[in-house]
Amino acid sequence: MNLDERIHHFVNLRNEKKDTINAMLEMQLIELKKDSQTLVVQFPLQSWEMNPVNHTHGGILSAMLDVAMGGAAYVFSQAVFTPTIQLAVNFVKGSTAGDILRIEATCDHAGSRMAMTRAVAYDQEGNVIASANGAYAINTKSV
Repeated sequence: MNLDERIHHFVNLRNEKKDTINAMLEMQLIELKKDSQTLVVQFPLQSWEMNPVNHTHGGILSAMLDVAMGGAAYVFSQAVFTPTIQLAVNFVKGSTAGDILRIEATCDHAGSRMAMTRAVAYDQEGNVIASANGAYAINTKSV
C-alpha cells in the first residue's frame, strides 16, 4: 500500500467498529504531510468525554493523542500493526464539549522494531491543549 492507502486504511479501521472507543472518538483525517511525516487529524469533543468540571477527561485526551501518534507510526513505517510501547502526555489547557480538537502527530523515526512519535493537540483558536510523545512497536506479522 502507498501512504494514502495506508492512512485511509488506518482511519477506516478505527471508525468502522461502532462499539469501540476508537469509533466513539470519531477521528477525521485532515491532512497527511508526507515531507514532515506528519498526520493531522481532528476529533469533535462530545459531552460524554468531559470530566466533572466539564473539561475533556485526561484519559480521553490521552487516547486521542495515542491514536494519532499510532497512526503516524503506522503510516510512515512498514508495520501491519503499531501497539503502544510508551506514552507520555503533558496537559496544558482545558478543552470543552463542542470544540474540535486538532492533533498534529509526527513520526520522527520508524526503524525495524520501533517508531518514535510526538504530537500536539490544539483547540479551534489554535491554543495548545496538550502535547505528547510515544513509542510504538513495528509489528510486521499479520494481525
